[in-house]
Amino acid sequence: MEDSNSMSTPYLYGTSMDPPHDHEVLRTDIEQLYRKALGEIRYIADSTRPDIAFPAAALARALKKPTARHWHADFANDEQTRKSFSGTIVTLNDSTVYWQAKQQPIVAKSTCEAEYIAAAETATHAIWLRNMLTEIGIYTTELPIRIDNTAAEHIAKQKAPTKRRKCIDIRYHYLQDVTQNQTVAVQRIGSKDMPADIMTKPVKAPLYHKHRQHLGVIMRPPPTAAS
Repeated sequence: MEDSNSMSTPYLYGTSMDPPHDHEVLRTDIEQLYRKALGEIRYIADSTRPDIAFPAAALARALKKPTARHWHADFANDEQTRKSFSGTIVTLNDSTVYWQAKQQPIVAKSTCEAEYIAAAETATHAIWLRNMLTEIGIYTTELPIRIDNTAAEHIAKQKAPTKRRKCIDIRYHYLQDVTQNQTVAVQRIGSKDMPADIMTKPVKAPLYHKHRQHLGVIMRPPPTAAS
């Protein structure tokens, strides 16, 4: 990495994920380098760097047919399939213990639906981890699930079916069940205070650095030249 150029974020805010249909496909030898580099990036993202989980997941979508733009550029949400990304962060005692950036399997019809789906997936992971802690004698109370969409919060807490609720795939109403039985507590959080945003989309550098710090990722200062 000695010859690489430093950037303020791992992707540029406002850039597009998908290249034009006629964009140059990588040569076979370069494609092999792309796969190798992506494997190294994914290993780092999955092991110690939740702050690069989104670009790593986005780049992985191009494994079948990477182009020159994937090799050289930074990306955003999928403009071709219109599928959103879910960002999951689970913390224990203020330490990040699990994270995931994953494209949602269905096309959400609204921001509310995309946020609700992401919250349901997060609840699934959080409950699994809580069950694991229970097995070793560590007990917890209600699990707080934080989302930054008021409409999605209301749907999760509603007991009676609504028109908007009916439009959401039934598999995600698990979130309502675990909210009603007080396994989880869905809580509203301001958009600027939502660290999982760097798991779902490019954000501007100041917000990226704020969320990265919240995740506990501390960047080591560059070495100084020997005097």
